[in-house]
Amino acid sequence: TLTSDELVVNGIAGMSSGDDHNALTPITECDTAAQHVLASCHSLAQLEDSLVGDPLEKSVLSAMEWTLTKSDTVIPRRGKRQTLRILHRFYFNSLLKRMSAVVSCQTPGAMGSSHMVTVKGAAEVLRPMFKELPASYDAVHKYFSLCGARVLALGYKSIPELSGQELRELPRETAESELEFAGFLVVSCPLKRDSKPLIKTIKESSHHVMMITGDNPLTACHVAKQLGITSLPVVQLVNTSQGNDASSDDDWRWECPDGSPSPYPDVWPQKGIRQLTSTHQLCLTGPALSYLQTCKSRRYGDLLQDILPHVSVFARVAPKQKELVITTLKQQGFTT
Repeated sequence: TLTSDELVVNGIAGMSSGDDHNALTPITECDTAAQHVLASCHSLAQLEDSLVGDPLEKSVLSAMEWTLTKSDTVIPRRGKRQTLRILHRFYFNSLLKRMSAVVSCQTPGAMGSSHMVTVKGAAEVLRPMFKELPASYDAVHKYFSLCGARVLALGYKSIPELSGQELRELPRETAESELEFAGFLVVSCPLKRDSKPLIKTIKESSHHVMMITGDNPLTACHVAKQLGITSLPVVQLVNTSQGNDASSDDDWRWECPDGSPSPYPDVWPQKGIRQLTSTHQLCLTGPALSYLQTCKSRRYGDLLQDILPHVSVFARVAPKQKELVITTLKQQGFTT
């Protein structure tokens, strides 16, 4: 692991009504919707006197000044705000890249409670799930990712009260649809002190360094540059088609992470992959790996075997794809 567990919660972005769409609101000052999503949409548990779970989620709850009880009730430490009770969780899945929770909200002094679904996940995954998007959605996400931050989209919607059986039978795709946008959570992950000197030592010993992560490619490429894993401009293999059908080789192009075109856009440049790697370093995402697996025997031959040894950054990859990378490299005679 290259980054430390000492996460810095920068705040909520994407909700500014002014011209500065990249403005950050401190997490303790963000609106009620964002607070409810962050306070309830997590997999934390209170055991004895200790809060256990994902370090990012622990940092967020602590920064918000909310407390989780053993009964999955979340209570604000100050003020007379609503108390939340987590009724059901759809847990995070590395393929779905999101999680959600069904929550009841109890307002002090009010009769009864209201119910809602809270969701958080990768910005590109939640994008089609929102009823409406702010015009700056993509720009804000890209801005903070290019700065090396982790960026999670937040969403929610109100629902009618459900019985226990209705709750158990609620389809995930129904719960996670027609959402209201609640902003982006922006979190910085400082590098471990020894990461950069260790990478330098490995490179000086004539080893090729690759980074494999589940983070989005913009964040991953920023970290790779900070660590010296990349020194040349980076290009990533992207699907340029508007739909989800990526069956055509012509749909795939090498592009720079900021969206600008590569000087050699073709999947397989005319003079081979070395033409591209003489001036650029490569980034592959999970979808790009899946494409390379399926394009054998087409006009390019076995691209996965040809391209993999030249890659510096793998981003948004699933655990099984990490195994694929290691296995394929070993089959080619590389020691990992």
